[in-house]
Amino acid sequence: YLNAGKISGIVNGDILRVLNPGEDVYDPENGVYLGRSVGQLKGTLEVVDFIGPDGAVSEIHTGGGFREGDIIQLY
Repeated sequence: YLNAGKISGIVNGDILRVLNPGEDVYDPENGVYLGRSVGQLKGTLEVVDFIGPDGAVSEIHTGGGFREGDIIQLY
């Protein structure tokens, strides 16, 4: 299940890539938070249905080991 669906622009059949969250990156000189690095690709999901106003149901397309908090992006 995904917390993004039709309102977010997801359509049935979309392939989504799943990534680890990545690491926090800080400026080495002043310690200011710069953001997160891109995490490793864990696999892909295919959107097969929708739930409520902005949720989706997906099936594993490739990979595995997905966890709550992983990053999901359109492939």
